[in-house]
Amino acid sequence: MAITDDFNRASLGSGWETALSAAWTITANAAVPTSSYANTVIRRGEGNFPANQYSQAKCQVLAPAGDLAKGGVGVRLDTTGNGYWLELGLGEVTLFRRLSGVNTYLSDGVHAAVSGTYYTLKLVVTGTGLLGYVNGVLKVSYDDPTTTILSGKPGLTARTGGIKPAFDDFECTDAVVEGGGGGGTVPRSGLLGVG
Repeated sequence: MAITDDFNRASLGSGWETALSAAWTITANAAVPTSSYANTVIRRGEGNFPANQYSQAKCQVLAPAGDLAKGGVGVRLDTTGNGYWLELGLGEVTLFRRLSGVNTYLSDGVHAAVSGTYYTLKLVVTGTGLLGYVNGVLKVSYDDPTTTILSGKPGLTARTGGIKPAFDDFECTDAVVEGGGGGGTVPRSGLLGVG
């Protein structure tokens, strides 16, 4: 069963844990990181997430062009923010692997985001395959067979600038792998769409 959070309350609460850098707060029924110019990650507090999982949230892009203020979703996040991040900026959506505190670019796709608008981001990981969506449209895909990031929890990621991204309507759960025929891993089709 999916875990959801609409952030319609006064504070973040115990369902979330800080994995990297600053705390987060709730402003106008949205989750917002509190520090400026920092990498920051929160992840779900529940245990026993499977390796195959997805993370989805509406992200509001607020930064003017050139400002480092990108919001995203993450999967297989550990206690220090390592894992996979899918970030949305004003002109593109970018997939990163964060390992030992270093962000490594994996893939990107063009997306002409409008400042102040919410977009639904979704990152699905099954086996070594990663799929990133914006508003239900596949924007990035990557296969990472040599990774050591094999487990962790789904959550929210941000690289904040002078203006911080905001998040709403979070959802996550397992991405069930069915038989791939050719040995590949395939996310269950029912988990790919964004409502």
